Amino acid sequence: MTKRVVLFKKKDTHDAYDELFTAHGFSTQFIPVLDHVSTHIDTIKDILTAGPERFSALILTSHRSVHAMAEAYDQITFMSEQTKAAWNRLPVYLVGPHTAHVLSNELPALFNDPSHWTVAPRALELLPHLMALPTAAGELLFLAGDKRRDLIPTELKAARFHVHEIQSYATTRHANLPNRLSQLTSLSSWYVYFSPSGLHYVLDCIDPHQLNGYLAAIGPTTAEAMEQAGLKPDVTSSAPDAQHLLDAIVRSMK
Repeated sequence: MTKRVVLFKKKDTHDAYDELFTAHGFSTQFIPVLDHVSTHIDTIKDILTAGPERFSALILTSHRSVHAMAEAYDQITFMSEQTKAAWNRLPVYLVGPHTAHVLSNELPALFNDPSHWTVAPRALELLPHLMALPTAAGELLFLAGDKRRDLIPTELKAARFHVHEIQSYATTRHANLPNRLSQLTSLSSWYVYFSPSGLHYVLDCIDPHQLNGYLAAIGPTTAEAMEQAGLKPDVTSSAPDAQHLLDAIVRSMK
């Protein structure tokens, strides 16, 4: 019997989820749930042009914030080498190795020295590194989306850090989501949710109880949102990547 998995996400080029699950005998189906649009590009452009002297660190919790920075940088007609070097010296705190990978690929002119970077798998693990910074060193530049969690800014502000937050992208429902969901059958073995916002958009379009199968969450935040919506995840990935998700699902099937 074919093992089928529906992943509520966009399929990327050389998608690790597709490659790993296919290699382990699964048939994969990807359903894009979210669209994202960059916001406040002019504000980000002005900050990049002025340089990072007022900031003690940069915080990026999503690769989509990197996309917004790259979009803003592409609109800058001139930036001095001194300003580029200053950005490259700025400590950067990132959530997720994918965010770091996108930063090095999309903004090498400003960020090409990973020795100044601190990367953690989740915001909770990144927070202790941020809390160790001196509070009087300067503002923390925090680029995040409209659906971001309150953990980092709330804890930093409570510790008397000055946080300069910019909403760098907004999350919307994928235009084709209702049509794609209407074509789902009840033949899949697994349904994987990747974010609370994605979960809620799916629930707006379909009753998930009509679909027979097991439920997986990419992480504890999504798992919590599922439980609050009345859906109990059968597995929760211990890290937000394809290998850990596959391992969790395979273990549960033994």
